[in-house]
Amino acid sequence: MPIYGMFAAPTLGMLGQESAFSSISQNLTNMNTGGYKSQATTFKTFLGRTHGNSRDNGGLVTQTRNYIDQQGVINSSINKLDLAIDGRGFYVMNTRSDGTGDTFYTRDGQFEQISGPQGVDGNGNNFNEAYLADKNGNFLHGFIPAADGSINLNGAPVAIRVDQEFFDTAVQAQPAATQNASVALNIPSITVPGAFHEANASVFDATGNLEAFSIKMTRNANPQEFNLSIIPSNGTSTTSSTLTFDGTGKLPRGTTENVTIVSNTGLTTTFDLDLTNLSSIGEDFNFFGFDRDGRTKGFLKNFEFDASGRIRGNFSNGTTQTLYKLPIAIFANENGLDRKQGNLFEQSILSGVPQLQQVNDDSPNAEDVVQFATFRPFSQELSNTNVQFEFSNLMITQSAYNSSAMLFKTIDEMTQTVANLKS
Repeated sequence: MPIYGMFAAPTLGMLGQESAFSSISQNLTNMNTGGYKSQATTFKTFLGRTHGNSRDNGGLVTQTRNYIDQQGVINSSINKLDLAIDGRGFYVMNTRSDGTGDTFYTRDGQFEQISGPQGVDGNGNNFNEAYLADKNGNFLHGFIPAADGSINLNGAPVAIRVDQEFFDTAVQAQPAATQNASVALNIPSITVPGAFHEANASVFDATGNLEAFSIKMTRNANPQEFNLSIIPSNGTSTTSSTLTFDGTGKLPRGTTENVTIVSNTGLTTTFDLDLTNLSSIGEDFNFFGFDRDGRTKGFLKNFEFDASGRIRGNFSNGTTQTLYKLPIAIFANENGLDRKQGNLFEQSILSGVPQLQQVNDDSPNAEDVVQFATFRPFSQELSNTNVQFEFSNLMITQSAYNSSAMLFKTIDEMTQTVANLKS
């Protein structure tokens, strides 16, 4: 082997340790970066080979080992758009809101609300759609639940759109007429025939407006017998019935009255009024309350994540709806994913294809549910860098680099000596 060939091994050694320095520097620099996954430089021996009457010295070859499958530190946050995955899996991202761009995967759950394409509302006014995205502007994707709340994981996920206009047609945003109501009151048992007591109440009509009325209880001639009538404030009602209280002043359990109110505008509202909580005892009239279902038209006030990846919207009419469900992407070999800029990962041959699954849910399809991960609302997953390990590895790497450099220097001095002998 020519003497100059002896430079190969220490040169490869220094280059290899330089690669290790780069990995350590990258890890330490990103120790507080959301969703960052550390990596390490490993080495394998490159054996010398014989070529005729000569032989090279060999050296080493570097490889990068990813630690993508290791959990990062989770810190609490005050931002409602911060969401951490505790366990396996990745968020599904796309470079375009319509899902036709490049698909990436990330663990960085520090999301932002950004403007998307321009749309036109029902009044012909322009508005900007709003979406949830990562800090690189990639759109977070999830599933819209079916009417029964189920999730079809075989469908294509969609971008998480959160502007008010998108939810104007949502079921919970629409008005709903009252269908069931209940009243609780006590009528004095000493009420004389012909005397009456009234309680004011209201229900929602089909347009979401309140229809006010009074519940009138008039004593009949028979003991503990009252006539129930409904008196609308702005309409008519033919609802009327006779109620007879027993010796304890109670009505039979399950007593209901079907009430129909026709407003002055001709709108008819029909609902069942539960009378179980009516009583006739003592000397005082007491109105305890009136409960009803139904709602007025609402708008999306705010939304938040829950531990199963649901995005739940709160509407101004008091209703709550699951707007989206976030899946997590599971890979057979997470460490085989390709790294991309911005703490993103891309599917590769080594990683395998992603499987989209639900997290901690009561889905009837048990095979779709991940039991080894959960979402942590109001939390951030930071880097999984082990600072103590990195500094320890830094000292070892520095020592190895110095050794290769010293060997290089020694060989250089040997070549100088040989060169001087020739002269």
